[in-house]
Amino acid sequence: MAVPHMFDKISPRYDLINSVLSLGLDAYWRKAVCKHLPKKRRLKLLDCATGTGAQLEVLLKNCPSIYEAVGVDPAQEMLSLAAPKLAAYSHLFRLLPARAEALPFPDHLFDAVTISFGIRNVTDVSQSLREIYRTLAPQGRLIILEFSHPQNKILRFLHRGYLNRVVPIVGKWLSKNKVAYQYLSQTIATFPQGKAFESLLKQAQFTNLKIKPLTFGIVSLYIGEKGGSNHSLY
Repeated sequence: MAVPHMFDKISPRYDLINSVLSLGLDAYWRKAVCKHLPKKRRLKLLDCATGTGAQLEVLLKNCPSIYEAVGVDPAQEMLSLAAPKLAAYSHLFRLLPARAEALPFPDHLFDAVTISFGIRNVTDVSQSLREIYRTLAPQGRLIILEFSHPQNKILRFLHRGYLNRVVPIVGKWLSKNKVAYQYLSQTIATFPQGKAFESLLKQAQFTNLKIKPLTFGIVSLYIGEKGGSNHSLY
C-alpha cells in the first residue's frame, strides 16, 4: 500500500487516534516545536508532511512572528481536513500537495521548515533533507519532531511492548485499518534515531545540530541550521 493512500484511508480519525495513543501528549510535543523557531520578527515557514494540519495549527496559534506559512503533504484527503481546521488563519497559510523529496519551491525561500511525525514516512530521507536544506534561507532552521526510544532500559522495554501490542490493536479498533498501525509501529521501531539520525543531518550539510529528547525520550526534537558558520538564530 502506498503511504499517501494509506494515510488518506485513516484520515477521518487520524487526529483522534494520535491523541488516544499518545495519551494526549501529542499536543505538548507539537507545542515544543514552537520554542525552537528562529528568533526573528517575521518568519516564512514551511511545514512538510503537514497532514491534517495539526502542527501547522499549533504554530500559527502560538507564533505571531509567522507572516506566511505553507503546508505540504502528498495525501490529498489529509489536506482536505487541514483546510477547515486552519480557517481562522486563512490569510497566513496555503496548502499544497507535494512530497518532501521534491519540494516545488525555489532555493533559499523559508526561514524555518518543520516536519512532525513525518520524516520516517518519506520514501527517501536523505533526498528529503537535501530538499529542505535547499529551500531554507541562509541560517534558516529545520525542526524535526519524531518518535524515538527511551534510553532507560526498563522504559524502552515497556515502550517496545506498547508499540508492538497496544498501538496496532487500538489503532485498528479506532481506524478500522489493521495495516496502517502495524506499519506505523514498525517505522517507529526501525527508523534511525539519536546520533544515527544526526549523521543524516550532517550529510545533508546541516550545522549547529541539537537533539532534545522529550517525555523520557519517547519523542525527540532534531534541530539544525543552514550555513557553514557557527552563528545561531537562538
